[in-house]
Amino acid sequence: MAPGLAREGAYALLRHAFVDRDVARAWAGTITTNLGSRRALAAAGLSCTDEPAPGVLTYEVSSSVWRALARTADPTS
Repeated sequence: MAPGLAREGAYALLRHAFVDRDVARAWAGTITTNLGSRRALAAAGLSCTDEPAPGVLTYEVSSSVWRALARTADPTS
């Protein structure tokens, strides 16, 4: 995958969820060894919040936090 596409895709999905659908919170999961996914999720504004099982990570962001971050970090512009 080309650099930045995962971040842009995550951003677009979050924008749709928070702006178009008025979702309150979004979450995603990945495995600890998938560093590209972890970087993309963090770059899109999600924070690692839990490790529900060994090697599995949960990331999440609220609408209000994402909106504040999106004002300064829109990767599509």
